[in-house]
Order: sequence, then structure tokens, then C-alpha cells
Amino acid sequence: MNGKFKLVQNPKVKSQSLNISSCYNDTAKLQRNTTADNWFSSVLLAEELLSKRITFVGTIRKNKREFPPQMVNTKGREEKSCLFGFRNKMTLKCDPNFDDQKSIDEATGGEKKPEIITYYNYTKGGVDTVDKMCTTYDTARNTRRWPLAIFFPLRNTAGINSVIVFNDVNKENRMRRRRLLRERSLQLTRPFITKRLGMKMIPRELKRKVEVIAGLSTSTETITKPKKWKSGRCAKCPRSDDVKTSN
Repeated sequence: MNGKFKLVQNPKVKSQSLNISSCYNDTAKLQRNTTADNWFSSVLLAEELLSKRITFVGTIRKNKREFPPQMVNTKGREEKSCLFGFRNKMTLKCDPNFDDQKSIDEATGGEKKPEIITYYNYTKGGVDTVDKMCTTYDTARNTRRWPLAIFFPLRNTAGINSVIVFNDVNKENRMRRRRLLRERSLQLTRPFITKRLGMKMIPRELKRKVEVIAGLSTSTETITKPKKWKSGRCAKCPRSDDVKTSN
């Protein structure tokens, strides 16, 4: 997908839903699906995405002009009944071969929900789930620079994608997200940590800790606590002048 910045000189889009289509580049024809709510859904968007070999599932408001009047009027219809509408290559069903028995999800039991409804309910919370995962291990910081404001969400999303790709490739050695992010962060910071070893002004104790963190030391026994030297008595004051008390 293409990231777009909201600037003053950006050309106006006829429909808010077309902003979704503008985020997809023309070369990303991977036969994917997009799920959206009624704020972005429109027939124009579905046709635009279909031209890019991207299917679209979403809810649409009743006041849209493309909405058939037969679906608006629910009087006289049987309870828990479904009405399917078709237009060219657009349909309310995932399978292009229409069949009444296959259109209803049998797992819903007596509710008799269509497959397209169960699919929408299953995928509609994807954005909320990603936002929650990004908030759990958020890398964002307060900033007034807009490049950083864009970079932080990209880094959060990259962390989620890295866990998905890693666990998919290493199915026998799967790793939890917290552990994977910790190891990746150490790998990214280790070159900067080892760079400080060449600095002559850093304390010796800090240098030993850097060696352990960077893996240059074979044992952690090299890290010792600094010795506490006992302060000596004043050389000018003789012991005869001491005023000692006892409880």
C-alpha cells in the first residue's frame, strides 16, 4: 500500500471511499480482499478495487442511491430471511456460483446468517486489533516533527509484521512477540553500543558492562561493584584532641 500525506495542496477526492483505492498501487495485483465499514463503503469503491483484482466486503447505508429499494422495504418478509442482490460481477456472496444452500453459513445454526455476514464479522475488527497490538508495545514518542509522527506507526506495524513472518517461516521454533521484539531491538542497538568501546573517556565500569551486553565478554564476573574506600582521619588533628562519647 502507498502512504499518502494530507497536505493543503492535495487534490480533492470526489468520495471519501476513494481514498482507500488511492492507497493501493497499480502493481499490487495480489488478489487480496479489503473489509471496511459504511463510512468508506460504496459501489464506486468496489468497482475501482475490482479493476485492480482486489475484492471488497463492507456494509452500506440504506440511503445510498445504489441500494435496491427491494432490500429497504422489510415488510412482509420472513424472520431471519436473506435477500441476495447481484450486479455484474458484484454479489453478496463469496462464491460466484449462486446456490441457496451454500450461501447460508451452517455454523450459525438457527440464525441462518449468510457466509458474507460471518466473513465480515470475522474481519471487521482487524484495524482495532492492530491498534491494540501497537499500543501494547508502542515505540512512539512525543514529537513535533511530522516525519517522526509517520515513522513511529510504521515501526509499530513493522514489529507486528515481523512476528507474523518469523512464526510463519519458523513453525517449529515459534517465538512470542515480546521476546522477538526484545531481541530485534538489541540487534539494532548493539552496533551503537560497541561503538562506544572505542571512546577513551567512558568509565571502566561502563566499559565492562558494554562488553557483556555486546557479547564480547565470556562471563559476567568481570562486572564488579566499585569499592567503597574508608575515609581516613585528618592528618593535622592529633588524637589527643578527639572528643569521644559513649551512649
